[in-house]
Amino acid sequence: MSVFTFISYSSFMQAKFAGENFFRYSGEVEDVQNLQLFAWNAAARGNDVHLNANPTAGELLHKEFREKKAELKDTTKVGILAKYGGEKYLQAAPRELRQGQTEDYVEYSRSGQVVKGRERVKNKSKYPEDGNVVTVFLFAPCLTP
Repeated sequence: MSVFTFISYSSFMQAKFAGENFFRYSGEVEDVQNLQLFAWNAAARGNDVHLNANPTAGELLHKEFREKKAELKDTTKVGILAKYGGEKYLQAAPRELRQGQTEDYVEYSRSGQVVKGRERVKNKSKYPEDGNVVTVFLFAPCLTP
């Protein structure tokens, strides 16, 4: 992990000297690194790809690879949904449910009693203890011959 992941971009811009490594993580550097990684992996699989010798061919092969990957991902998703269903579970939940926040205002006294508003309803379970869980540990004596 690099040092730059913990320092914000604005603090770099305010600094007198941010270091030369700052430029490694700005602009199109990440795209070039991904392209180089693709070229190395493709060459390891036997394809004739060299980023420095023919950068245009490398870029075209990488673009074609990304398109095929996205298409394969879409067809796989459609196939799984067609076979098993479950489209309704892919829609995002409402924002209020995701964040667990509501506009309900409740005011408590120092003793913990509700002074103003309504107290939240406690979750109920299907078990008889219904939130009053008591854990009991029983230990048997160890009898060794």
